[in-house]
Amino acid sequence: LALPAQTQTATTGGEIAAPNYGSDASVGSLSNRNFNTPESDGRPGAYYFALGVQAIKDGDYRHAIDMYKVAASWAYKPAEYNLGIMYFKGQGVRVDRARGAAWMILAAERDNLLYVKARDLMVTTLTKAEFQQTDEIWNQLKPTYSDAVALRRAKARWAQVKAATTGSRVGDAASEYLMVGG
Repeated sequence: LALPAQTQTATTGGEIAAPNYGSDASVGSLSNRNFNTPESDGRPGAYYFALGVQAIKDGDYRHAIDMYKVAASWAYKPAEYNLGIMYFKGQGVRVDRARGAAWMILAAERDNLLYVKARDLMVTTLTKAEFQQTDEIWNQLKPTYSDAVALRRAKARWAQVKAATTGSRVGDAASEYLMVGG
């Protein structure tokens, strides 16, 4: 998977679209034994999260962050959680506690207990200046990564893939019940 030199986001209908790392409709058709089913085609967040995990294993933190951001744009909360930890602790990037807390606030949107605890721990250790920065960063991230936008994007993708799935749920056994006009 080749990444463009400059990652860009596009605006569509007043919303910011998913970051452009090739996270379009062809994502599930990539030749990867774990991601070539209709279910995985409809869940690009899981795909890009797996690429981020592999990048971490390979020691390529910059690529991991890029992949986690794409996964987060598809409402994949584990990616937002990992971004929060990486920035807050400085894992593969310089320490940016405000950015880490902003990502963790997004991760906790659905009230997952682990993410809520991490958010609360991070936010309570911030200085006043860091808290103000967190708020600014969070407001910058929301138009792309909040559930109000990203979850709607992910659900639309799932519906698109589901509608495009072909084949009979009944299978060949239904052929004996076909009526032939005569």
